[in-house]
Amino acid sequence: MPEFNLTATDGRPLELWRDRPLGTPVGSVLMLHGIQSHAGWYESSRKALALAGWDTAMLDRRGSGCQTEGRGDTPSWRQLVRDVSVALDTLPTRPRVVAGISWGAKLALAVARLHPEKVDGVALLAPGICPLIQVPFLKRLQILLARIVSPRSLFDIPLNNPNMFTNNPHWLEYLRNDSLGLHQATARFLVESVLLDNWLMWGRWKQPFLVQLAGQEKIIDNRLTRHWVRRRVSGPLRIFEYPRAFHTLEFEEKDSWRSDFIEWLRELPKILSD
Repeated sequence: MPEFNLTATDGRPLELWRDRPLGTPVGSVLMLHGIQSHAGWYESSRKALALAGWDTAMLDRRGSGCQTEGRGDTPSWRQLVRDVSVALDTLPTRPRVVAGISWGAKLALAVARLHPEKVDGVALLAPGICPLIQVPFLKRLQILLARIVSPRSLFDIPLNNPNMFTNNPHWLEYLRNDSLGLHQATARFLVESVLLDNWLMWGRWKQPFLVQLAGQEKIIDNRLTRHWVRRRVSGPLRIFEYPRAFHTLEFEEKDSWRSDFIEWLRELPKILSD
């Protein structure tokens, strides 16, 4: 169950899911989900990281998951980053890693840039920084106009085909029946997402990075993602690509990606000390 004891800087309650190791933690990980998903998608990874000794938390982005208030909305992208910063403060054990999944990679990058003192390492899982899917021009104009006159107007998120996320029959059925998934976002949220994209383009990062890509990707452009990351990350960088995997690595039957993630975490103290 989520812990309800977090309060955002604007007074909004935040939901943080926590999986603690049995013994003394070797470090901590904050996971950030994608635009449509929520913490419930990633229970297996949360538990696997905790079993490996990592104090693991996952923040349900405001307006996502179990939260019914302000569905698909945000005051600004900077408020979302402040939410992440509040969640990071609940994880005292270092090294502290922020792991961004799909759209959540944007927030992971942003908090690592704005608060480098809080983030020792960054993991990006199928990061949504270079999308394959583009919103049509006329729809973009409509969203921009709505942002001005009716910022809470809802628009469909163009990711409503479960086959874009996985080809696993079990998880396809799960996605079709997931009542907590987010399928619409406000004009304000969508414009703030673009503003965040533009801000990230000017960023540079020195922390150790892990990037994990799905070879059967239908949502992001892996080639552009590699170029984007290599151009901006000056710290130690590891990139893995799993040829048969689909976008949501969590739903893969073979979890070699998760083993690679945990191995990178295990090596992180040495990477930081070199």
